[in-house]
Amino acid sequence: MGFKIKTMKKLILPLKTKWYKMTSSGQKKEDYREINDYWIKRLFDKESNTSLINEAIQYFKDGHSEEFVNNVCGVFFKNFDVTELTLGYPKKNDKKRRIVFSNQGISISKGKSEWGADTDKFYFVIKHGSELIANDEQGTPIIDGNRKICNCQNPNQSFFPDNKYYCLNCWGEWYN
Repeated sequence: MGFKIKTMKKLILPLKTKWYKMTSSGQKKEDYREINDYWIKRLFDKESNTSLINEAIQYFKDGHSEEFVNNVCGVFFKNFDVTELTLGYPKKNDKKRRIVFSNQGISISKGKSEWGADTDKFYFVIKHGSELIANDEQGTPIIDGNRKICNCQNPNQSFFPDNKYYCLNCWGEWYN
């Protein structure tokens, strides 16, 4: 009996050295992106109407909640499972220049100047959760350096040489 695997939805964000180091050290808990057409297309759901997105952005700037914006405008941010931050643009197999966090959502608000935001400017704010790392000999996702975050009874279930698929109970779903 084989397994089908559902891959995680990943948002990849290249960073400059200063911000990468602050994030990897645990100081910086969110990243900022300009509110422009490029990021609107990447971060909002594809079915969202452009004029409604602009209206939603204004509601966010006026301090309304995401729930309010969803109900009034019917536009939604894409749901990403993880955010992969890279130091510049590394090669695919360069794990030393990549860190992966659980994605805790996207919002629109003012950022913190100590984390690279201009004062009084609104941004897309991408919030980071726990750091996730897939680097043991079997490709099993682990967290906090050594503690595994999966409960696989059979370690072969979590072995994926290309690290594109993830284990039950950690980054993805296995289903028959």
